[in-house]
Amino acid sequence: FFFFFFFFKQKTAYEIMPSLVGSEMCIRDRGKTFTIQGDDTNPGIAPRSFTEMYNIITAMNNYTCRLECYMVELYIDTLTDLLLPKDMRKNPPHLDIKEDAKGMIFIQDVTKYPIKNADEAKKIFDLGLLNRKTSSTQMNKTSSRSHLIFSILIETINKQTRQRAVGKLSFVDLAGSERADKAGTSAERLKEGRAINKSLSALGNVISRLSAGGTVCANC
Repeated sequence: FFFFFFFFKQKTAYEIMPSLVGSEMCIRDRGKTFTIQGDDTNPGIAPRSFTEMYNIITAMNNYTCRLECYMVELYIDTLTDLLLPKDMRKNPPHLDIKEDAKGMIFIQDVTKYPIKNADEAKKIFDLGLLNRKTSSTQMNKTSSRSHLIFSILIETINKQTRQRAVGKLSFVDLAGSERADKAGTSAERLKEGRAINKSLSALGNVISRLSAGGTVCANC
């Protein structure tokens, strides 16, 4: 346990630090959703990262930091705002994926919440999870039927130079496809499964292109 915790802390700090100085970082999980969420006894990657992130921020005495977050899910072909207020859910705004002048991807009109500490980040994270699409199959009682993205936008300002940087730390929990003959899925689950497989295949193509030194378009 000690070795795992030490390794986790070093790896997490390594992944978090670039987002605090204006870069985009992503912590991705495909497999058991428990890995990224955990529970009260065994916190997952996300809540542990919140704690580590604020430990780092506390030590950044020469910077002013402002953080805000959003959470969305991709269900079949629809991008949904999981933090949208209840009175707006009947007619939710259309979410467009954009790219700013500096190349950072952002979601236009998504709901953002300011966060001041790790506990607030965890509460908002848990709030969004309540609205995520899940379903029961023969292989999994709470099978995730959507891809989940929880992003933290981090603005830092150097107190001496006044230099400003904006970074982003994203936690991504990909839905896992299950074989229909083993999962005992319905027609609706089959439709979800096809959409999941299609999007995972597209993601694989993007990763392959980027690994080969190519570029991709946010809206292509």
